[in-house]
Amino acid sequence: MGIEGFFVVLVLVELFKHIMAHPSFSGMMADKDAVRVHAGDQREESNYQAPSHSTYLSPASQNSMIECCADEVTATIVEEIKASKMYAVMADEARDGHVEQLAVCVRYVTADSGVKEHLLELVTLKGLNAQCITDAIENVLASNGLNDLLCVAQAYDGASVMSGSVSGVQARFREKHPEAVYVHRYAHELNLVLCHTYRAVPEASDLFETLESVYCFFSVSIVNHQRFSDVQMLLGLKKSELVQLSKTRWACQVKSVRAMLNNLPAVLKCLEESATPLAVGLLSKLSRFSNVYLLVMFRSMLSTTEGLHLCLQKDSVDLAQTLFKDAVLDTLKSIRTNEMADKLYNEAKHIYDANNICESHSGCRHKQRVMEDFTIESTLGTRAHLGTEDQLKQTLLYPCLDRMVTELNSRFSDVGAELMRGIQACNPAAVDFFCEDSLELIATHYKCH
Repeated sequence: MGIEGFFVVLVLVELFKHIMAHPSFSGMMADKDAVRVHAGDQREESNYQAPSHSTYLSPASQNSMIECCADEVTATIVEEIKASKMYAVMADEARDGHVEQLAVCVRYVTADSGVKEHLLELVTLKGLNAQCITDAIENVLASNGLNDLLCVAQAYDGASVMSGSVSGVQARFREKHPEAVYVHRYAHELNLVLCHTYRAVPEASDLFETLESVYCFFSVSIVNHQRFSDVQMLLGLKKSELVQLSKTRWACQVKSVRAMLNNLPAVLKCLEESATPLAVGLLSKLSRFSNVYLLVMFRSMLSTTEGLHLCLQKDSVDLAQTLFKDAVLDTLKSIRTNEMADKLYNEAKHIYDANNICESHSGCRHKQRVMEDFTIESTLGTRAHLGTEDQLKQTLLYPCLDRMVTELNSRFSDVGAELMRGIQACNPAAVDFFCEDSLELIATHYKCH
């Protein structure tokens, strides 16, 4: 047994000791006759010997063991929070089959380990209105003895039932916890920023639909996937997979864009060799220079927001660090120049020429002059051809950049400027660190006088 295995055994032994000592586990340790304690029976628990044939692998035994583990972990978390004397609460609901559940998490600081985030409890919701959700959060805090501690912040998504300033969860929660500042989860807001940016530009929406279709073409069919791997080897490309788009995490779409650009030669060759109508249609779309330009453009834009996305996902990030979004804004604004537009165009042109893509692949749609026995209920989806550098810049690059900057400015919720100054004054790296006037602001809010 290696040293790692030895330590694993030690951990399991200690955990089992805690489980054995847990009150709810005592009934599981013995059979019906052994656990019945008669009057005057002072038998010590340490002398008890479990039946030799016991395995404790039944569903009831396993559930009891899991419950004991959960109780031990929760007790440790609550103990740390009480030692910290303050905490922030986070909550989000999700559906499990036909049951709506609410995950209640806590965030707090310990003297030795710094910032910690933990799931406190998962509860079933009786309703999806603001009052039911608020009651569920309050009940979780009360059952764990935390309702009397100072709650300094609350974080949820941006749904109106959660964020409503009059009757939303955050407003109702502040009735009992007035110091709990509401913060819309910044990672969720960034996702909304990117999502609304792409939807605002039709060509961008079409591109990501095409990327998803290409991924399905090569992942669903074993034959197509094997052919894709063979072509990668034939062209001397590093073996890698296309990445599926994430419908909920738009900040992760940069991985899909990079994978497509890295494997574009293999994708085009496989689609060209396939005679299926789907392959011909996908090849036609990828052969448009405007789509190659969009791939290069989004790789640049999403790489800029990727750092902010990763930063916001860390459990150690604090409110002051979320100001990194200002740096992202500055970077995005710097891209909106003729020099950067020229650079993106030249890079896209190089990729287009290096892969010998012919514009004739995309073809032109020939409209039928006579439409007999047809009823048109929607637009045909035809758009103007985008080929020149100025057209691409004015139609694709600038609208996407402008929309993203606007969304970042309007969607990222702002905590009060005075409170932020007080928070910054607690940061040793800040210019006004330990400034008495700034600290007075945060002390007033949290009634620390």
